[in-house]
Amino acid sequence: ILPQKGTEAPNTGNYIHYDAQGVYDCAACGIPLYKSSTKFSSGCGWSAFLDAIPGAVSRHEDWSRIEITCSA
Repeated sequence: ILPQKGTEAPNTGNYIHYDAQGVYDCAACGIPLYKSSTKFSSGCGWSAFLDAIPGAVSRHEDWSRIEITCSA
């Protein structure tokens, strides 16, 4: 998650098939965002998580999607 809202192409990120236990941090500021225990395969081509660490991310909804950004 980056403030500029950029992303890699689907199925190309370093962590799409990564399954080690730990915490996923924001690439820009380093705050913890997700615990690996909440990661699941959604089939969309990007890492997906059931829930974020409380207060770590902001959800921005529009008519077609939910965009996730770091709260810092």
